[in-house]
Amino acid sequence: MICAEINILKRFFLISCLLVCFSIHLGRAQGSQTVSNGDTTQTVVLGGLGCLYSWTNDKPGIGLPATGTGDIASFKAVNKGTTPIIATITATPIPTGFAYIADTDDNAITIISTITNTVVGTIPNGGVSPVGVTVSLDGKRVYTSNVHDNTVSVIDAANRKVITKIPVAVSPNGIAISPDGTRLYVASLGPVADKPGTLSIINTATNKVIQTLSVGIKSQGVAVSPDGQKVYISNNGGSSISIMDATDQFVTANIGVGAYPFGIVANPNGASIYVTNESSNSISVINSYNNKVTTTIIINNSFPYGITTSVDGKKLYVIDQRNSALMVYDTDKDTLLKKIPVGFLPVAVSSTPDGREIFVTNSDSNTVTIIDGATDNVITEIPAGNNPNSFGNFIFGPVSCSPVTFTFTVYPSAVITPPPGAVASLNTIYGTASAPTTFNVSGTNIAAGILVTPPPGFEVSADGITFKNTITVSGSGTIPPTPVYIRLLAKTPVGTYSGNIVLSSGSATANVATTNNIVKPAPLTITADNKAKNYLRPNPVFTATFAGFVNGEGLAQLTSQPVFTTAATTSSGAGQYPITASGAASPNYTIFYVDGILTIYPVIIVPNAFTPNADGINDLWDIKYLQIYTNCVVKVYNRYGQQVYQSIGYSKPWDGTANGRILPFGTYYYAIDIGDGSKPLSGYVQIIR
Repeated sequence: MICAEINILKRFFLISCLLVCFSIHLGRAQGSQTVSNGDTTQTVVLGGLGCLYSWTNDKPGIGLPATGTGDIASFKAVNKGTTPIIATITATPIPTGFAYIADTDDNAITIISTITNTVVGTIPNGGVSPVGVTVSLDGKRVYTSNVHDNTVSVIDAANRKVITKIPVAVSPNGIAISPDGTRLYVASLGPVADKPGTLSIINTATNKVIQTLSVGIKSQGVAVSPDGQKVYISNNGGSSISIMDATDQFVTANIGVGAYPFGIVANPNGASIYVTNESSNSISVINSYNNKVTTTIIINNSFPYGITTSVDGKKLYVIDQRNSALMVYDTDKDTLLKKIPVGFLPVAVSSTPDGREIFVTNSDSNTVTIIDGATDNVITEIPAGNNPNSFGNFIFGPVSCSPVTFTFTVYPSAVITPPPGAVASLNTIYGTASAPTTFNVSGTNIAAGILVTPPPGFEVSADGITFKNTITVSGSGTIPPTPVYIRLLAKTPVGTYSGNIVLSSGSATANVATTNNIVKPAPLTITADNKAKNYLRPNPVFTATFAGFVNGEGLAQLTSQPVFTTAATTSSGAGQYPITASGAASPNYTIFYVDGILTIYPVIIVPNAFTPNADGINDLWDIKYLQIYTNCVVKVYNRYGQQVYQSIGYSKPWDGTANGRILPFGTYYYAIDIGDGSKPLSGYVQIIR
């Protein structure tokens, strides 16, 4: 019982949240507006959750009629006087609600008002043979399953037209929407009678199928638990229902029921699922917590078909197709309360969200029977199209909406007073915002502040600290002289700038001139990087270091890249040669150059013998100029290919030992990689003792 109560609370919480969201939307759309003579007002949207409003205006002289229905379109406000006019708009809701009937043989949807119980329109369905219908909770979208072209039509309820068709699996029938409105579930029979049917899961934001699951044989009916966590599918050819986890989107259970199950519905309290079994003339009652059939209600000679519950879940409405009746059951006692005669061959049943009325579609008499939800008596029977079906929750509304009152305040024509003359000229260097200058703005009959829009390259501020592309000097009525700060942007390119600062309030405008504002180039220093090479080696690739880029810029800002030159060639002798940079250009920078140095090292001389006998003469293998290459690698091997010496860098010449052991005289072989990308040096060296 506690779980059931929690599920009821969840359902009402979801509906309450949606109502609150729409109320917030309405509040924003219907907020009072303040304008001046000649200004154009904003459109006032009075819709939301299907509400329709009629309204009155107590001051039609402002340019808005005295009465109207629906949204208030934008209009040009009028006040030729000398004082503000305040017009009060009183909007009174007109209750609305609709039942959408799928006329299968007409490929159309008949719209019935749940307020007047009359046909108010017809929508071409777009798909072939619509049978299933469901409506989004906000009433904006109607979805139909089209059994003969394997699609789902998406209908814009306000404009009464199909906006798209979604391809689904073969022979779609039952259709249901999740409580949060984000997912649409469509059960399809499939192409072969003894093969599994499918459940298509559709994202209602994109109108795309996001997954298709195999379920039982000839999947036909579909329902969603009140909390949206489970989806129930009746498998007409498999005498079972499938249960899908809506979060993980996989089938968690299959439950055996009667023969040829069709209609399926979840009790609003979340505790039970009800399934009509056509061939066994029964209703299976399933406990949703343990997935067990707890009761089978036998209905002799009935052919039960469509099914729904009352809003409070206390009554079960079941189509008795054989006897053209609607059966009403007590869900606590599983007993028949009443049998209501309806039209010929009834197929589908649905309740208005407030439980006030029950609608039954009658396929052979082409009618819809409307029943009082309190007394279970027939109110009326009205004509529909050919072969009406509508498997699913096909009713939206009626909706109760609250009255709304708001105002239009219209001032006489606004007057903006700019400062005399132009503002003081500004100067800066590219990459640095200029120091600001100020001017005063004032006005009379101002509706909602004065918008200040500077010309390109500038930004403005109300406090001299926070600068923006535009600002609004706040106030209404009379605005006294108020300072505005203006400066050149840090990103304004080099050049001279002029133009008008535009002051506007509704239809009133004024200009403030700016002249001779200058942005100078920023300094950019290009320093050629120092390089080094070996004698007779090609010159290395020259690079540079850049100092002075601003605004996060880099080399891409240069319209031409620097060129590097040096007097050194491949055959130039050892020494140092200048590296000169030139040729770079950019409109926003003044470029300065600093030379680099190319150092050419002499040829490395590798001795082929040394005498490590401690006589102080030629005791070390002294490789001239090798110490310059700090990353060089020197390796020495004996005649057996064993390494006897290795050094990274050669700051200390080899003394003819290996790990402190004196090596014997003889011939040894070396490999020297100087680390500049050139071919390693190799040869032999003799130790002479």
